Amino acid sequence: NPQQNSQEERILNIVRQINTNVRAIYRKGEGRQNVQKYPNFRVETHSLQDLIERRYYLDTHHFDFSGSLHSTSNEHSDSISSLVGFAGLQTIVELRDQLITAGVPESELFEENVRGFLKKTSTNKAVQETLEENPRLFGIYNNGIVITAEDIIAPNGLNNIKLKKPSVVNGCQTVNSIWTVFSKKGSELAPAEFHEWCSNSFFKGFVPVKIICPKKLGSEAIS
Repeated sequence: NPQQNSQEERILNIVRQINTNVRAIYRKGEGRQNVQKYPNFRVETHSLQDLIERRYYLDTHHFDFSGSLHSTSNEHSDSISSLVGFAGLQTIVELRDQLITAGVPESELFEENVRGFLKKTSTNKAVQETLEENPRLFGIYNNGIVITAEDIIAPNGLNNIKLKKPSVVNGCQTVNSIWTVFSKKGSELAPAEFHEWCSNSFFKGFVPVKIICPKKLGSEAIS
């Protein structure tokens, strides 16, 4: 049926734009028990409504991001194309919180990254040890992260900016290691101890960041 095929193709086009890593799709109200599980592959299930709502949220929402940042353009301009500087580890944690609050999977932040989180590698283990034992020096040892965004606005100055559809294109291991250590300590320590550890140790750390808006700077910026 040509009409049915056309409708299915439109749906698939929406899905491809939203999440290129979709493995299985089901209609709202259907259970997930019929989705076949493959032992050697990661299978994700998403309802079409969830995907469309997620796309709408990402298209219309700006994420808060703070740090000591410097722009290559006039800071009072509406056309900030790139920023470079440092962000506190607290900012990276809060970025994750914004995703969770919005119901957006954390993996959405790494859609443009060439690889996912590798978890238990010797490098990530060393990174996490530094985060736990000496977070103040983390930014000295770490190469930093690169974030692209569809738009960068600074209504209150460069230290508190807003990013539309941020994507970590370099630094997936770093960001996830920060989240891993923060979550691990949160589960190990009593609330009062965790708060003290964050205030007096973890949140004293920082990480180098570059933030780029390819549409304004040009595609060669991240080639």
